[in-house]
Amino acid sequence: MKKTLSIAILAVALLASGCTPYTAPIDSGYLFSHQNFSLYLPAEFVEQSGVINAKDGQSFNQIIISAGQNDVMTQEELLKHEQEMNESLCSDTNACGTIMEVENITINNVKGIKFYKRFEGRSIDDPFGFFNQYQYSFSNGSDHIRFWTIAVDTEDKDVVEKQFDEIINTIEFK
Repeated sequence: MKKTLSIAILAVALLASGCTPYTAPIDSGYLFSHQNFSLYLPAEFVEQSGVINAKDGQSFNQIIISAGQNDVMTQEELLKHEQEMNESLCSDTNACGTIMEVENITINNVKGIKFYKRFEGRSIDDPFGFFNQYQYSFSNGSDHIRFWTIAVDTEDKDVVEKQFDEIINTIEFK
C-alpha cells in the first residue's frame, strides 16, 4: 500500500521548495543538495521532485521537504508558527492534528524543534485508527525549513522515527 498524505497543500510546498538533487554516491549513500541545506541519504533512498522516497516505494514512507523565507524565529516562535499552521490546516481542510512531544533541538549549530502530530484516521479514505506525522522545523537566518514523514498506527513508529532521525541528523545548513 502506498503511503501518502493526500492534501493539496503538500504539492504547493514541493513546487516552491527549490530542490536540486546531486546523485554522486558518498559512503554507500547519496548527497541530497538544496539551496538551503544538504543531507546524506542511505543508498536505498532517492530524491524525486523534493520528496525523499525509498527506491522500492514501500520500505519507508516519504519524507516531504518544505523550505521558504520567513522572519528569524526562536524555538518558541517556531512552535507558535507550527501551531498556527496546524490550526489553519484544520480550519481549511478539516485535517486536524494534535501537536505532541515537542523537543527543542540543535543540529550543526542551527536551532529548531522536533515534534509529531497525531491525526485521527489512517487516511482520507480510512477513518479508523490514526497516523503520526513526525516533523522537524528549523529557522536558519531567514530560511524556514521543514521536514516530515508519516507512520500509520499499523507500522512500528519507533522504526520510522529512528530512520527519519538518522537522515535528518546528517543535515548541513548553508
